[in-house]
Amino acid sequence: MKAFEEGLANVRDATKQADHADRREIRKPRGRVKDSVPTTQVPNNAPRLNGDGVGAGEFGHAGESDSDSDSFPKLRKKQRRATGKRASITNTFHKEIRQFLELHGLFPPKDNPNFTPPSVSEAVLARFRAEGKTAGPKFGDPKAPLRLNWSASLKFDTWNVASIDLLAHQLHKIFTGRKDKDDFKDLPTDIVSLRKNIVDRLTPIKTRICKSQEEEKEHKDRAHQRMRRASRRKNRNTTRYKITKYQQKKHKNDKTSVWSDILVVLDILNGNGRDTADGISEDESDVDEKGRRIKRAVRILRRDWINKDIPKLLHAVDTYAQDSLDDYGRLPQGNTGHKREPISKNADKRQFMTGLPRNFYDDKWYRNLDETEKSLVLAEDRVVVIPTLAPYTRSFTEVVDDAPTDTIASPSAQ
Repeated sequence: MKAFEEGLANVRDATKQADHADRREIRKPRGRVKDSVPTTQVPNNAPRLNGDGVGAGEFGHAGESDSDSDSFPKLRKKQRRATGKRASITNTFHKEIRQFLELHGLFPPKDNPNFTPPSVSEAVLARFRAEGKTAGPKFGDPKAPLRLNWSASLKFDTWNVASIDLLAHQLHKIFTGRKDKDDFKDLPTDIVSLRKNIVDRLTPIKTRICKSQEEEKEHKDRAHQRMRRASRRKNRNTTRYKITKYQQKKHKNDKTSVWSDILVVLDILNGNGRDTADGISEDESDVDEKGRRIKRAVRILRRDWINKDIPKLLHAVDTYAQDSLDDYGRLPQGNTGHKREPISKNADKRQFMTGLPRNFYDDKWYRNLDETEKSLVLAEDRVVVIPTLAPYTRSFTEVVDDAPTDTIASPSAQ
């Protein structure tokens, strides 16, 4: 009897040791070297519960396998993959919405992806803002088809909100009026969901339209700036002619007068009577990225191809406008013009003038040209005198102790 009890105790001890060994084997930390005996991992195909508490079986939510193996780990919550083809009823649902928007001219068809839906007119929007809902969007009127305001928000603009609400209600009627409407019961066919679906589909189109409108506006702004610079260039050229001819007539008896030579230079720069104003430099206004002026100044764009004495001469001619006014006792009219800086860090992008005398071109610029480029310049083999002119300074008479005294004022503002 004693031997039997000792044998039973030994069997219990051996069982406990084996059980502890199995537990230690299960609790091995990751990264530990495995035993040399190869083992085959069997996937766990037992039924499990998905996120809705329903048994998923072999394949769970969205067609995912519930096996938690190394090669295909089980995904949980938002990690689940959307694998497999979409159900045909879902395709029908989205196709119905797309065709509905295409029918009403709000969505580009497949054969014309670059189609741009027209926007509602400003007159209709103005009437809607003044009269309210009575002048709001209407659905199904062939004379006044439904149009959106693509330049405003699809979610917050009152016109767009009213228009999209009409579209959502009409779509809801279409889905609820179908013979197979029971097939759509699991899909978001309520008005709120349909409205969100419409907004999501139209947002990329609005982005594309707004981008094209911004590019068109930028193009128009650049064209307006070019026209403004050309007009300013022409007017300034006309003013220089008037100043030169007036000073030439005023100093006709002065043998040292240089105004006749200045008139020759102006004629050459303007194409000998063609009045092209190509020899006049463009202006660069000091503005920030939003078009607001930083300084009340206009800089003359740098022209690398022209002789540096010519811009100095033209700048000096501009200062003699005040001399003509002083002779007639007149004051300048209008607001004071912007200060003109004779130097700018930016170069004039217009092409150089051709057919000018050789000394009208900058020596360094001309020497750096090759023979082909020089043949395009067509510089004339002659020298025309470029006179030197000092800027105009106003002189006025100051009475001191009943004795007139001539005083020279500082140079006028350029």
